[in-house]
Amino acid sequence: GDIKAGFTYAFSDRAMLGVIVLMMLSVLFGHSYNTLMPAWAREALDIQSDGLGMLMLIMGVGALVGTLGLAGIQKVSHRGLVLLGSCMIWGVGLAAFSQVTDYWITMPFLMLIGSVSSVVMSLTMTVILSVASPEMRGRMMAITMMSFGAMPLSSLPFGALAEAWDSTADALFVSGVLLVAVTLVLTAGYPAIRRLN
Repeated sequence: GDIKAGFTYAFSDRAMLGVIVLMMLSVLFGHSYNTLMPAWAREALDIQSDGLGMLMLIMGVGALVGTLGLAGIQKVSHRGLVLLGSCMIWGVGLAAFSQVTDYWITMPFLMLIGSVSSVVMSLTMTVILSVASPEMRGRMMAITMMSFGAMPLSSLPFGALAEAWDSTADALFVSGVLLVAVTLVLTAGYPAIRRLN
């Protein structure tokens, strides 16, 4: 009954539903690099595990910078627009990153991807908690955490694309383009997100 009430509440609020859908799709399309990075690094950069570890470290530093930067802002104005804009930057950054073949040039892209992805996740939580009524906050957070559980689901389709096309870079590029596309669709289809303050 509690689960049903949570989903009923989420579907009854246009802004809440839009943010949850945006988060779920950004998790699916934006985090494909978590699975594909080792294969991409070998194909595009011809690096070994130590080089891959450095790339993952840079991404983690970017995520830390994004989270601390967001936490350092007392009040984020136009949170809906910031959220949508961050998803757009994430998708464009991922698509551009996938085509890079120089080790050092990947560093700023990974910093950017790590930073904006952490901003999207943190801001999504903030928006959901501030929009939801007090008695529904726990259930909304549960739905949010369920969405994070969808992260591994992108492994199969994008891994299959990489195998079929014999190009991990192209699979990552499609992932970034899809993230941009769904963000544009949600920007147009859910004006309630844009109006979140």
